[in-house]
Amino acid sequence: MDKGVSQVISTIILILISVVAAIGVWYWAVQLADKPVRMEEEQARFTVQECEIGGDNEYATLTVRNTGTLLIDSSSVTVENRDGAEVTYIDFTQAKHGVLEPEEVAFIEIEHSDGKFEEEGEYTVADEEFPLRKFICE
Repeated sequence: MDKGVSQVISTIILILISVVAAIGVWYWAVQLADKPVRMEEEQARFTVQECEIGGDNEYATLTVRNTGTLLIDSSSVTVENRDGAEVTYIDFTQAKHGVLEPEEVAFIEIEHSDGKFEEEGEYTVADEEFPLRKFICE
């Protein structure tokens, strides 16, 4: 009397193992294909909705909105004039809770470090932490 598994049963078991393995590889490949190839990092973003010059053009009040999904708590975001010279910085710690929360709007006062703001002058946020953006002071 022979002991062990018959050739037919062992062949069926091998085929079943192969089918299950193929389904597992297919499922894994489908999940991998659904993921984006390059994931973008979240980045703090804001827009300057308005810039109103006050006093003797030595300061301005910015209306800024956090358009990103992260809190902005930076105390020194560089602002340059049209020529690329640094003229001031934006201090987001002036916002209501010391940070600018997502979708929050804040009024932030900035002072010109060397001169006066120009009427209809174009300025650029030029900080590595934030994407470049331009705004005009009126």
